Amino acid sequence: MAKERNYSACTISTHKCECFDKLNEEEKKFLEENKVTIKYKKGEIICKQGSYASHIMSVDSGLVKVFLDDGVNSLVLKILRAGNLLGLSSANEQNSTFQYSAMAYVDTVVEQINITAFRDLLNRNREFAKNVINILSANSVQINNRFFCLTHKQS
Repeated sequence: MAKERNYSACTISTHKCECFDKLNEEEKKFLEENKVTIKYKKGEIICKQGSYASHIMSVDSGLVKVFLDDGVNSLVLKILRAGNLLGLSSANEQNSTFQYSAMAYVDTVVEQINITAFRDLLNRNREFAKNVINILSANSVQINNRFFCLTHKQS
């Protein structure tokens, strides 16, 4: 019997980041010293595709629309709820730009974490790094499912 697919989460991320729970007290203090909290109004751009990524973002509250935009067309990749990370593809030192744009879907609060500090935490804490890899993997699976949903949409 074939496993039934669940397509209800094609757009809205159901993942919740728990990577910061893996940090010790010293690392949590380091994180606090290297982040700022920003409030965005509905419709404000949080990051723009192709712009320099100087930080990784954690959605504290609200909803964030993540999308690709070529100036003419726009494709929504997913909607992020509180507890999700933005900009993880930029954690790789060979990739210094945001690969997508993000916009506040409703009034939203985001914590911007200095990317150098984030990379330092990845190098210092194996469990933190492992959890971030799990998040990247879950993001990849969700985006693949999103494309499957889009290509199999009924007319």
